[in-house]
Amino acid sequence: FLPEVEGRLALYEDLKGFPLLVLHGRADATLPVRHGRVLRDTLQPRELYLTYEEGDYGHTITEESLATAVRWLRARLGS
Repeated sequence: FLPEVEGRLALYEDLKGFPLLVLHGRADATLPVRHGRVLRDTLQPRELYLTYEEGDYGHTITEESLATAVRWLRARLGS
């Protein structure tokens, strides 16, 4: 986790039962993909409903990442 957000993170216990989506671009020059992978590796063993995906994009929202987020939300909202 970045030091700038460390104190602002929710407690793992507060996240239990909530689905989480993390999308990270493999070409992200602002936050290299290793940051996303550390987050994934930290959250996975904590019994959270985590979906982690990487895409071929940088530090931006792309049509691909937006489509992934929409599919993820629809699956959880039942629509």
